Amino acid sequence: MCKGQNIYPLGEFRDKGVGITGTSWRPKLPSECDYDKELKEILSNENKLERCIDLFCWIQRCQMFLDGKKLVANLVANKEMIKNGQGIIAVPVEEIGNYLTKLTLYYESGDNTKLEEWLYENCIDGV
Repeated sequence: MCKGQNIYPLGEFRDKGVGITGTSWRPKLPSECDYDKELKEILSNENKLERCIDLFCWIQRCQMFLDGKKLVANLVANKEMIKNGQGIIAVPVEEIGNYLTKLTLYYESGDNTKLEEWLYENCIDGV
């Protein structure tokens, strides 16, 4: 939860800036983004597993809402993973620190290559 922030109305794009623990990088406001174009590009990937991992990463970095970015990303990506017979994305509890470190580097750089490789090697379950 966003400590000390009012997160209402729930389910609507945020209209104010947010901070992210561990980095000074700040995501753009949703009104400054072209989510339709970005999502269309992700969904055009023919590789089902890559597409789902891309989606998982992208939702987290976009910070569309004031709270719940990792949860929303996990729910949406896993819905797509299951739909496409790819198992699920599940970060093992003992790997949370590594995951958050790689996620922070992705936030700062915009390059999800290392995070995606790590997720593929450590977090795909049920295939």
